[in-house]
Amino acid sequence: MFWDAMNLPLTGWQRYLFGAFFIFYGILRFSRLLKKDNDEE
Repeated sequence: MFWDAMNLPLTGWQRYLFGAFFIFYGILRFSRLLKKDNDEE
């Protein structure tokens, strides 16, 4: 989708690593957000 707009010269496996990093980072941020909400109660 937005990969063509970014114009990064990465091979196929590098794209998968890049995507996996984004997914892992998103899960990490989401879990920290939930943990922060639970601490405030």
